[in-house]
Parts: sequence; C-alpha cells; structure tokens
Amino acid sequence: MALFAYFESRIRPTAMPGSAPPQGLLAFYWHFIRQAKHLFGAMFVTGLVVALIDTLIPLFIGRLVRLMEATDRAAALDAAMPTLLAMGAAVLIGRPLALLLDSLVRNNAVVPGVTSLIRWQSHWHVVRQSWPFFQNDFAGRIANRVMQTSNAVRESVVSCIRAVWYIIV
Repeated sequence: MALFAYFESRIRPTAMPGSAPPQGLLAFYWHFIRQAKHLFGAMFVTGLVVALIDTLIPLFIGRLVRLMEATDRAAALDAAMPTLLAMGAAVLIGRPLALLLDSLVRNNAVVPGVTSLIRWQSHWHVVRQSWPFFQNDFAGRIANRVMQTSNAVRESVVSCIRAVWYIIV
C-alpha cells in the first residue's frame, strides 16, 4: 500500500498555474509536461526497460530452437544452463517487475496526477475570462474542452514515449 501512495503523491494536482497556457502546440504541451517532467522521465526509463525485455524474447526463442536442433541435446542443455537461467530470470522475474514499475508510474502517478493537474489549471484559466468569452460560446463546449484537453495531452505524450522506445529498440 505504501508503494502505491508513493507514486500517487508525486504530483500536486491542485498546484496553481504560473501563467496562462501559451500559444503554439509544442509550447502548450511543454507548459503542462514541465510540471511533471520527473514522472515522464521515469516513464521514459521504464518504457525503455519494457521495450528491451520485449525485444529479447524472440532472441530467447531463437536460442531455444537452436538448442533443440543440437545432436546431443543433453550436453547442449548442460552447456547452456547459465544462459537458460538468465533467460528464465529475465522473462519470469525481470519482465513482470518492469511491467509493474511501468504500470505504477503510468497508472498511479501520470494518469490521475497529470490529468487532474491539467484540468485544474485549465479550469483556473477559463474562470479568469471575461463575461463576453462565455457569451460567445456554449458553456458545454467550454467545459468539454477543459475536460478533454487533459486526457488528450497526457495520452499523446504517453503514446509518444512508448512509440519512441519501440521504434528505436
């Protein structure tokens, strides 16, 4: 339970915005991402570990097939025992731990914390607008933008991080 609380408390979602979100797509993204860059950095690292282990699995399968093709399988298995133990540890221990850590960072810190942070700061910016701002648009459309912007920004950054590692690896 303490592990979950550690990840959930990494960001203060009700932090007051320093300024209004800037114009331009990259500046808009950076305005929110920089407030949780340590979490996105952690996701970048855990994403690398998961991508590397996922990439190793087909190599492990190839080595197992090569072992089964040996004429003297017993001798080949004895010679490859340290490698087999390392492969088993990577798949049975390393991969679940990497996935757990990646899920903890993403689902217990980034998803609730960053989403709430963006929503809160977007709401704070909207309520500071003048009366004509609200008369020129439907209230439901404004509220919808405030609610959906947080999910869109967060999910696109998370997807980019995962895509970068799988493309590189």
